[in-house]
Amino acid sequence: MRLLLHIPSPTTEELNTLYSKYYSHHRRSEFQQYYNDPVLVREVLALDPHSDLKARTLSSLTGFDGKRVLDAEFGMGQNLLFMKKLGADVAGH
Repeated sequence: MRLLLHIPSPTTEELNTLYSKYYSHHRRSEFQQYYNDPVLVREVLALDPHSDLKARTLSSLTGFDGKRVLDAEFGMGQNLLFMKKLGADVAGH
């Protein structure tokens, strides 16, 4: 015997409420401040992707060279930068 549950999709209003509190929306002004700081931007661009545990682990498991990567809700984009430096064609949404 199978038990089927009907879980309704959230309404547009519920989704708007949820995403209004989501990290990137909540900290939007902070992100903008970072993007407008040329010293910070230079420092982030100079980072070595192999210094990041997540980038190093993913790279060792799959390799990024020539792969296409989509990062949903990419925050400040550091992971996209690392994957691009490791040879991926990247996009964020």
